[in-house]
Amino acid sequence: MWTHRIRIRGLDRTPAPSTEAEGEHLAQLVRRALDAGSAAPVAVVVRPQRTDLVALAPLLQRRTAIASFLAALTRSEVDGHALPVAVGVAGRLLLRRGSGPPVPVAQAFLEWADCRWWQWQVLLDTDGVPLPDTVVHRRAADGDALPRGLGRWWSLGRRTGARLKLQRVEDEAPPLVH
Repeated sequence: MWTHRIRIRGLDRTPAPSTEAEGEHLAQLVRRALDAGSAAPVAVVVRPQRTDLVALAPLLQRRTAIASFLAALTRSEVDGHALPVAVGVAGRLLLRRGSGPPVPVAQAFLEWADCRWWQWQVLLDTDGVPLPDTVVHRRAADGDALPRGLGRWWSLGRRTGARLKLQRVEDEAPPLVH
């Protein structure tokens, strides 16, 4: 067993009733964080009565396999709250396209246990400002192909049996949103 200190921000809220509404809620959090000059990458864990935002920067610095971490989050427990209903990533990320240099994007992506998924993405300029006319919405319900490098975390979690036990420690500043 290994232990890491990772910032988690819990948002006490009942998730939106639909895939689209929950995705739009997450995209709105990212848009507000971008407006505030923030939007550090986070893992998103949607539970029946709360949404947890888990800072990814410490894991990226340690070169942790993020897909394995997200797979473990699908089966994560925290302070007696129910198991997740959706897991995803959000914030400012670098998108790799072929052999070219990575492209900065802001993204909100959620995946549910039944293979539903939802994505919002916008290209960013070098200052982190969204570029006009670059917003993309994709979702499984429209028959879109799953974006490369995202999703399939629920099946990976089931195959590997990965689990996480998260414990809250009071934190001075939340990730992603101010």
